[in-house]
Amino acid sequence: MKFTYCPHCGRELIKKEIGDEGVIPYCENCKTPMWDMFTTSIICAVVNEENEIALLRQNYVSTTNYVCVAGVMKLGESAEETVVREVKEEIGLDVEKVEYIKSYPYGKKDMLMLGFCAYAKKKELVLSGEVDGARWFPFAEALGALRDGSIAWQLVWAVLKAQQIEPLLRKLIVRQKPLYEKVVSGDFSEVCYQEQYDGQEGTYDGNYTNRLRLAYYLFYGHQEKESLVVSLFKEELKDRENNSFQGIGSTLELLTALLGKYNQGGKYDALFERAGNANFDCACGYTRNMQIDPDINAWDIHDAIESAIDMWELDIAGELVQIWQGSVSEWDSRQIAQLISYNKDIVLEERNEGLLEKSLAIVREKGNNKEIISVWHDLIRHQVQFGKWDKAYQNLMQLRQHTKLEEIQWINLFNFILERCAEIISNYPQKAQELWDWCKPYLRQKEDNLYSNLYKKGIDAANAVGDSYALELGKKYQRWQKK
Repeated sequence: MKFTYCPHCGRELIKKEIGDEGVIPYCENCKTPMWDMFTTSIICAVVNEENEIALLRQNYVSTTNYVCVAGVMKLGESAEETVVREVKEEIGLDVEKVEYIKSYPYGKKDMLMLGFCAYAKKKELVLSGEVDGARWFPFAEALGALRDGSIAWQLVWAVLKAQQIEPLLRKLIVRQKPLYEKVVSGDFSEVCYQEQYDGQEGTYDGNYTNRLRLAYYLFYGHQEKESLVVSLFKEELKDRENNSFQGIGSTLELLTALLGKYNQGGKYDALFERAGNANFDCACGYTRNMQIDPDINAWDIHDAIESAIDMWELDIAGELVQIWQGSVSEWDSRQIAQLISYNKDIVLEERNEGLLEKSLAIVREKGNNKEIISVWHDLIRHQVQFGKWDKAYQNLMQLRQHTKLEEIQWINLFNFILERCAEIISNYPQKAQELWDWCKPYLRQKEDNLYSNLYKKGIDAANAVGDSYALELGKKYQRWQKK
């Protein structure tokens, strides 16, 4: 509330500069500054012993979203007493414990809302006349029932983070303690550079993930082990210098931040310089002045998920993904794509078919021809991967019917579609000849400049329908390999 007239004498206020407060409305008659005022209220997440949150429907607030228990403080009442009273009045529960979370300014109504978590036993909710409906929500679903970004959403997110996310992050770090103890005892076998070779990817380090896990434990577990950090840094440099993928990587970043604490007098400058020259990526993007927040609880949910995935702690990553899913109230194509990516990373890709279908429906309504083809191809690729040959065939036929494939004929996306078609031909004999009749002319057109997998799968498809073109394409493949 902003004052224009004095509430005591009724005189119009003037503007007067008052010390550090700046210009304030002032009553010359009463000699009193009239500070802007706000109403103090509480808002609380009511939590039961089964990790559920009670949310309300109040149609005068919103007809589409749930809200939290909230109310204005009465004169002479503490904030905690207001929480107990409001919970009892609105949903009939007896609060057993109250925890303060934080305050939330609500400018729209000139309010300061004090956020709390209120603990109560689970029982049937008894509603006041102000409440149109209420129910218990599992933590994983509560955020999705609230308006995204609202004060209620922020409060429930803070409670959810404290009660579910932060314990998972502690678990993520503590789980690395046995590895730490093994290394401290002198056994470096699981963290030293171990060169391995993959026929497709090239050279990589078999112990990279363990070294990453240990770096996380040292950094976020606040362990002071200078000699260990130096040893790990040197092992990581071997990986950066020899890894076919090159890259910088989270391990080097964490170890750089750790080693920087011990670099008095520049005694480790040579190691930092070596890191900067370890490979092309390091030369372009590495810095010895690595600034990383040591507070793991400062991570947002995506930081947490991606770190758990990097550490290959997929059970924890999966729990975090579930929490994030519950926080999304409205799914758009970007969020669907993110969930598809997470499911792939946590080895739950079989869940993605429905998501890909939703993504396709969205992009068919709003996207351009190339975007539609790309998402449709992703759906077909998923169905091929899981052996759903009839579905893959049906979607390929619809893709041909409802998009303009000729517009992308000379880019790789079209070649990927040919590859999927060849896979269906080789595994779905009922429709093999029909698909081959469509696919073969394009393979002929491009036969001098395909790529390895498309040559191989094209040859397999030709053999599947008994077409002698398999021999001809095989010769083209041999010439291509010699280029």
